[in-house]
Amino acid sequence: MNGITFVHDTCGIHYTFGMPGLLGGFAYTVIILTTETGIGISSYQAAVGISCILLTLIISVVGGMITGFLFKCQLLRPPKEWHFFHDQPYWKFQTT
Repeated sequence: MNGITFVHDTCGIHYTFGMPGLLGGFAYTVIILTTETGIGISSYQAAVGISCILLTLIISVVGGMITGFLFKCQLLRPPKEWHFFHDQPYWKFQTT
């Protein structure tokens, strides 16, 4: 992902939740289209499946843009560099 979109996915969220959701949505749509029940409702269900995928993508992109905008505005002060790894009070070491 880093080479194409210049986004670094540190936790693997895209491959853990994003891709399986998209593949499941498309598989649902294909299965519904290939299944003929005789009532004529399968094309409607396929349209609902595709619209759900598109709505999910739109909401996630808009939410990501809003989050990026809020981080870019720097409404909150970023931590000082010397606070980055200041975790000494949370560790207890044995003294010999």
